Amino acid sequence: MFGKELEQRVGVIVAISALLVLFSFGLTSGHSPSSMVLEYDTEAGELTVNITHVVADLETHFVEFIEVEIDGVPVMNETYAAQPRFDIFEYIYELDAEEGSTISVTAYCNQVGSVSASLDVGVDDEVEVPEEEDTPGFTFMLLSLGIVFSALVYGKRRYP
Repeated sequence: MFGKELEQRVGVIVAISALLVLFSFGLTSGHSPSSMVLEYDTEAGELTVNITHVVADLETHFVEFIEVEIDGVPVMNETYAAQPRFDIFEYIYELDAEEGSTISVTAYCNQVGSVSASLDVGVDDEVEVPEEEDTPGFTFMLLSLGIVFSALVYGKRRYP
């Protein structure tokens, strides 16, 4: 009797430990920015870049590099050591773009991935890149939780 109880308790401890590891992996792993909105004010000559990149620590996981191109020609590169907010933030750049030009912007995460958007000046002065449907790694985490749950159920049936 004591041996089966001990095995069950060890199984529960292992399952809880696995869950903690999975959850911590999901919170600490890098991911790309999820969306970007571009606006260009032709009168002011200003490009506003709104970025969604949800992070837990602004100094270890952030949008590090922004690249701006006009008609495929690089015109601006900005490097950052942190991002200003934990979720949605904006940068404003002075930029001289003529009507009909295409402005393209790419934001790079310091850990992994990037997001890009472009707009045609005078045609669509505001363009949004839709957010991803799910968080990177979320499907893996759900699958892992299902496996752990199945192992617990199997263990209870095997060792009643």
